Amino acid sequence: MPAPAVAVGAAIIAIRSVKEVLVAPLLFFGMLLYLLRPPRIVISAAVAMVVFIAMFKAVVRDGRGPNDRWADRDDAVEISAKALLRGENAWSQTTQLNLPITTGPASVLMALPFVLASGDISKMTLTFWALFVLGCFCLDLAYQSGRFPLACLLMLVPLAGFAHTWVWAMDEIAFAMVLVPLAWIGVEKRSPFLLGVFCGIALLVRLSYVLPAAAVVTFVFFKLGWRSALKVCAWSLATAIAIILPFVLVAPAAFFQSNYIHVALQIQAGSGLTAVSAANNWTHLVVQFTKVLEAMSPEFLRRFSVPILSLTIVILAAWRSSADAAAVLGLVTLAAVLTLTFVMVPAKVEDFQTFVWTPLVYWAMTAGIVRRPRAEGGLLT
Repeated sequence: MPAPAVAVGAAIIAIRSVKEVLVAPLLFFGMLLYLLRPPRIVISAAVAMVVFIAMFKAVVRDGRGPNDRWADRDDAVEISAKALLRGENAWSQTTQLNLPITTGPASVLMALPFVLASGDISKMTLTFWALFVLGCFCLDLAYQSGRFPLACLLMLVPLAGFAHTWVWAMDEIAFAMVLVPLAWIGVEKRSPFLLGVFCGIALLVRLSYVLPAAAVVTFVFFKLGWRSALKVCAWSLATAIAIILPFVLVAPAAFFQSNYIHVALQIQAGSGLTAVSAANNWTHLVVQFTKVLEAMSPEFLRRFSVPILSLTIVILAAWRSSADAAAVLGLVTLAAVLTLTFVMVPAKVEDFQTFVWTPLVYWAMTAGIVRRPRAEGGLLT
């Protein structure tokens, strides 16, 4: 598809989001680009600007409008950050809808500067999606794919779920997916540190990232060796400890009584939200572990067959994948699809779409492209 045509398409689709004031200017701007056929970098900048206009309106105006009282994921992040600043346990709070908070500690720490500066995370949302657009642009440059304008166009398509995420403040679900290029850079540079940092952050954003993190580790195991995989795990653990430490220091007893893992498991089990003591937590874990060892019953297999099957698919895909860094983006996308389909089982799938679409768009920047050496015009060897 010619780049100017993409610009026109972006302008037309953006009308859905900004039709009140910018219909005529966007159409005129898009047609002007189509007629003048400027360099690709100009097209990319123009389409990115349209995306930012739509994003700003959705996040700042619509997201803080009437919808805000029915959306509490952004409130969960803000409430958790403010609790930490007061020296309280973040997971002893509830949202404006009186629901428990399952936000991970990594999300809370990332939100702190924004909450301190403005009292909410609107600017954090804009920052993260700006990083996403920048990441797509950098991957486009690295692979010389010319797909960046099309990726921006995709972000404006309603079915992709980005607009829904912006308006209903569901961004926290995809925070770690925005950081997936860290894993790509880690493979490019053969850096267990960067790969471990990504996995550590992802696991502490939400428990939903267990399978994507496992995809990264298995890719490293098969393509870079078991020593590298072990180093990735070690750096993941170090990153996780560094993230959790502030919460433990601020309210140690409360943290071990109620934390994001405990709350999420309580919700999963449907057993209420009553906090139990740390001793009871450990006793419960020991009992459950003993049951697992004692009874590999058909009931156990039915309960855990889907997660085990999903992990098996990811391991086989990592084993058969290419060693190119782009493959890790594809594996994370596959893990996200499996998680969304079989593990999350969301009541409203549109609430979770960006969990899949974010790594998918990254992967689309690179898939099927063999990079040229630097001497032939490529950016990376």
